[in-house]
Amino acid sequence: MTGKQWALTVFGLMLPVVLVGVQVWLGGIGIITQPFRPLEPKVLLLFYPGYMAMVTGFPLCVWLFWMNLRRVLTRQWIAPRKQSRRDTMTTIVLIAVAIISILPRYYLGIRIDTAGYVHCQEEARTSLKSSWRVYAESETLCENARRR
Repeated sequence: MTGKQWALTVFGLMLPVVLVGVQVWLGGIGIITQPFRPLEPKVLLLFYPGYMAMVTGFPLCVWLFWMNLRRVLTRQWIAPRKQSRRDTMTTIVLIAVAIISILPRYYLGIRIDTAGYVHCQEEARTSLKSSWRVYAESETLCENARRR
């Protein structure tokens, strides 16, 4: 194994572990399970692509780690045809999971609307890359109401 292959292997094994750690540290598990739990007094609502990225991030990292570990253990730098097909099927499954993850996020939005939550304007963020909205049970829970 050359130095370049060794560096790529270490990077390929460490990157998914670091990404999962960052996702857990930032509260990604709580955001993913939010549609299935009772509503909290204050709710952070991610935009649809952001929620899809959070849901598919964990399985994608596990898949990348397994793919790189398999490459190290078998010492095959070019995947055989059977493994390539399996990787293609895994990619298709991840895309399907991303598309299906729209449903729980949509359900959470409906739950927030029917519960009569108030939109906190100051805490929401809108941009081209990442957006979220913050809802609260009442105006007093919003950050801008505390400043007054």
